[in-house]
Amino acid sequence: MANGGIIGPFQTASCQSVSANNVAFTSNGTYNKTGSYPGAGATVMIVAGGGGAAGEHGGGGGAGGLRILTCQTVSSGTTVTIGGGGTGAANCNNASGSASSFGCTSSAGGGRGGSYGHVGADGGSGGGSAGGDSSVPNSSQGDGNEPPVSPPQGNDGGAGGPGGGVNAGGGGGGAGAAGGAWPCNNGGAGVDVTPHFGSAPQPFYQADQPQAGPSAPGLFGGGGSGTSGGPSPAVVPGGPGGGGDGGGGAPTNQPAGSGTANTGGGGGGLVTNSGVSAGSGGSGIVVVREGAYTQKVAPGMWSINEVYDQVKQGIWTN
Repeated sequence: MANGGIIGPFQTASCQSVSANNVAFTSNGTYNKTGSYPGAGATVMIVAGGGGAAGEHGGGGGAGGLRILTCQTVSSGTTVTIGGGGTGAANCNNASGSASSFGCTSSAGGGRGGSYGHVGADGGSGGGSAGGDSSVPNSSQGDGNEPPVSPPQGNDGGAGGPGGGVNAGGGGGGAGAAGGAWPCNNGGAGVDVTPHFGSAPQPFYQADQPQAGPSAPGLFGGGGSGTSGGPSPAVVPGGPGGGGDGGGGAPTNQPAGSGTANTGGGGGGLVTNSGVSAGSGGSGIVVVREGAYTQKVAPGMWSINEVYDQVKQGIWTN
């Protein structure tokens, strides 16, 4: 059409800049593009649920796998699945975290932390190993980045204390660093995502909470810390990025912390099976950053009176 498809008098189109926009999912849903966003140049972060920890010489739970994919083309109708955190337990019945996905691309759940005589599990980040004692040696820690992807989605768990009464558990692996090995058995650090999604505050940057590593500045995927072991009463701080604190030993038996929800943080381990559960893993999150783009706009909405006047003057075109 001579008028570019716009009815009425000739209009001059202009360019309008549209800023980048973050779309966050903290529960299952469907992604739909915002406004007239063309779908190109998106950044997608997929964080799985963190692993749960155990209550006997417990190693920390591994963080959920964290993947940041840049220069993506995204489409409306894409299914989003948010992985749950693994359950913490008072014994060896703790669980690994569940996978999160955006369409066909997923991140693996964090491995569960080891408990007395039981190994830390592999996962997005691996669970820390259990500490040993005079009769049972420490178990092995879990491997991170399982299944393997490039760049890696996480790191290995740390080794717990050896036999001979040193029953401190190893730290769970974090998205940004391996879990600490005894005697520095902190959870591995998470990843600062502010270069991709903007500085704080953002609605999906989680607030810090007691018994978990810092998360509010934009950190995700912290590993849970292993227990400090008996007789040390100290609490071991969780990995930055929402990892749960490791519980202290006798005489206070301070409780362990759970991973922060929607950070993929791992749960913190406990030293004794006293009927109190160790920390559970935090649930995951998916964030889509729709890149900035330029759209063409033009006037073209007319009142009935304006249409009448223009038709009468012979300047209305179809």
